[in-house]
Order: sequence, then structure tokens, then C-alpha cells
Amino acid sequence: MTGFSKVRRRLLAALALPMAMMAAPAFSSPPRQKRCKTHPSQGAETSALAYLRVGKCEDAIAVLEAAVKRELPLPAPSLRLLDLLATLYARKGRLEKLTTLATRVEVAAQGQRATAMLERAGKWRAEQSKWRRDRANLHATIKWRAAKHQPDDIVIPA
Repeated sequence: MTGFSKVRRRLLAALALPMAMMAAPAFSSPPRQKRCKTHPSQGAETSALAYLRVGKCEDAIAVLEAAVKRELPLPAPSLRLLDLLATLYARKGRLEKLTTLATRVEVAAQGQRATAMLERAGKWRAEQSKWRRDRANLHATIKWRAAKHQPDDIVIPA
């Protein structure tokens, strides 16, 4: 009877139940797993922003391209990653890559974020859109906030 508390042993003795009946109950479903509260793409965004802080824009683009390649087949890809990559393409004058990204997003648009993805792709593709004009202006200051509650903005270099 080792391993049982005094109260449990007294209960077993009073009811005269065998020890096996007082063992832990079998559950019909497995216990719930703890869920991560952050989106998996947050690590890629954090890495890219760290590269931008130290002025390594090419490394930030490489991280974002890999993350977007992984995210696009998912039912709900991260719109923040797509926006940040599109912004960097526009800032660096890589308009052909921006158009390619817009095409890939239009093809992958499905599920609950399809409308938002198609709207963004339309802004990126349109040469006279305000979004593209503002991002391509090298004299404009573009800021990116890493998280909702973080006060420091990252200025995206021209």
C-alpha cells in the first residue's frame, strides 16, 4: 500500500475495495496539449527585423523568402511576413520579384484570409497604387512595429 495517502488507504480499507479499482481512471481521450500562443512565423519576422536593425537587408530578405515559401501553402499564411517582404522588395527596387510575389499570393489565396491576400496582391501589382508609390519613395520613412505593445519601431532602409 505504499504510494497512497493516508486518506486513500483508509477509504480502501473502509470500502474493502481491491487496490486495482482505486488506480488512476483511464481517460477516453488523450490530455490536451498546451498550445503555443505565438504564430510560428513570428520567429522569422523577428530574425528579419534583427537583420534590418543592423543594416543587413539582403539577409532579411533571404529569411523572409524562406519563411514565405513555407507559409504560402498553409491555410492561413502570415500576412505580416508577406507585407514585410513586399515592402523590402519595393524599397530595394526589385519590382519583378514584387510582381512574382503578388502572383504567388494570388495563386495561394484560399481559406479565411483569401480576400485580404488578394487585396494586398492587387496593391503590390498596380504600378500607380499609393502603397507602391509610398514604398518606392526613397525619401519616405517606412516604419515597422515588431509587436503591438513594443514602443520601438524599425525604420526600413531605402
